[in-house]
Amino acid sequence: MTKPNPIPLYYKLDSNHEVVLCKSVLEWGEWMHQHSKDRIVKQDSVGPLWVSTVFLGLDHSIFADRLQLFETMIFDEFHDDYQTRCSTWDEALTMHETAMGVARALVEKAKDLVDGRRT
Repeated sequence: MTKPNPIPLYYKLDSNHEVVLCKSVLEWGEWMHQHSKDRIVKQDSVGPLWVSTVFLGLDHSIFADRLQLFETMIFDEFHDDYQTRCSTWDEALTMHETAMGVARALVEKAKDLVDGRRT
């Protein structure tokens, strides 16, 4: 989705997960409060890792020409180094699956390291 203008704007999702521009910050805040669970695109665990993809509602791009309204992060109890952002719900689903692959690879690498130390 192309950015409409450089002024910070507020967004919500319609019932089809399409991004909708809010008319005011009050409309945005009310939607964010009432639809907190609707903002979750997908969340999964991979071993000790937590992969979370959510709708942010605020454009997080700085110099990009596309809105950055969805975010995927991989968390463990110590780190949150992995982060990606995109513009649409469908892109967010794809982004989440990519992060799941990264998380699986990290868990496998950790298992290999532990197994290697045991021999």
